[in-house]
Amino acid sequence: MSNRIRRVELMDKTLVPAEAEVWVMLHLDHLTPTTEVRGRLMGPTCRYASTVEVAYALRPLPKSQKPPASEGPARTLRVVIPEPSLWDPISPFLYHGPVELWEDGTRVEQITIRHGLCSKTLNTHGLRWNGRPLTLRSRDVLTGSEDEMLALRAAGYNLLTAPLGDMELWERADRIGFLVLGRVRTPDEAVPAELTGHPSCLGFLFDADVWSQVDRSQRKGFKSRGFSGVELHALPMESLPADLDFVACDAERCEEMSELGLPVIALGDAAEKRL
Repeated sequence: MSNRIRRVELMDKTLVPAEAEVWVMLHLDHLTPTTEVRGRLMGPTCRYASTVEVAYALRPLPKSQKPPASEGPARTLRVVIPEPSLWDPISPFLYHGPVELWEDGTRVEQITIRHGLCSKTLNTHGLRWNGRPLTLRSRDVLTGSEDEMLALRAAGYNLLTAPLGDMELWERADRIGFLVLGRVRTPDEAVPAELTGHPSCLGFLFDADVWSQVDRSQRKGFKSRGFSGVELHALPMESLPADLDFVACDAERCEEMSELGLPVIALGDAAEKRL
C-alpha cells in the first residue's frame, strides 16, 4: 500500500536559551505497523554570519508526552537543539534537513523542512521579538524578488505586506530577514498550511470588512500561525471584533488609532512606529 506525506507542522515545544525542543508532525495518508519516519535538522545557517552546522536527529516522543491531536493519520517526532540560535530580521538563523517516510523497509518519500526558532508577543506596549522590543519599518510588495528584498533590507525595512499565497516570497523572507504580514482580501481565503515553520510570518492583514465574514474555523487557522489584524483608514463607526490582535494604518494616524485600545502597526514608507 502506497503512502505519502500530506503536510508537515513544526511546533516549538520548548524555547529557552539552554535548549529548544521542536515537534515535527507529519500528516500521512495512513499509518501501518511498518510506517517509519526518519530525519534530522541541521544548522544553524545564516547568510550574514559564518556558522558551524550540527545535525540533530528526529526521535520519538517520550512515553510521558502525548502527541497533539490530529484529524487524520499522523506521526509526531521531536528534535532537541542545545543552545539554539534564534531567528530575527537582523540575524535570520535557520535549521533545515531531510525527512523520510518509510514503508516495509523501503523509502517512499523524502522532503526537506526548514525552521526558524523565535518567540513573539504583541500588546499595546509594542512588539517583542525573542524578548526584545522591535521597531518596524514596512513596505508593501507584490512579488518581493530577491534583489528587491535585499535592496529594501539595505534601506532599513524589516516588514513586508504581501499577497497571502506566494510561498516563495515567504521563503525568501525567512532567508533574507523580513517579517511578513499576508494580505487577506476575501473571506474565503484560507491560511496556507505551508506557512507552518516560517519564522517570517508575523501574521495576517485583513481588509476592514473581511475579518467579520471569516468563519470561526478559518479564524483559528490564521491565529494559530500569527497575529490577525485589520487595516483602517479612519476610526470605525462600530466596535471592532474582540478577537483581533492589532490594527494597521498610515503612520500619521497611529495616535488616533491608539484610541481603539489595540496595538497599532504603522504601514508605508514613513512607518517607523515602535511596536
